[in-house]
Amino acid sequence: MKEIRITIKRIWIEIACFIVGFVIAEGLNLYAIIKHKTQWREMWTELPIVLALSVILYALLTVARLLCCIVRILLSFFRRALQCK
Repeated sequence: MKEIRITIKRIWIEIACFIVGFVIAEGLNLYAIIKHKTQWREMWTELPIVLALSVILYALLTVARLLCCIVRILLSFFRRALQCK
């Protein structure tokens, strides 16, 4: 059975992707607080919702990266198939 190795670089890339999602979610929370003129304590009280939205954004980003990878693999496969003819 093959060993799967996850490099430190890959771990940091994934952490950075999650942090970007968290910053976007927190930015949306900040926008909502300003727009609806609510109390600033909602930056902390809504933190579980912000974290949940961060996980959703991370999952969407992961799906998008997987789709890009699949498209790249298919394009390279078709290029090789066309070059062989």
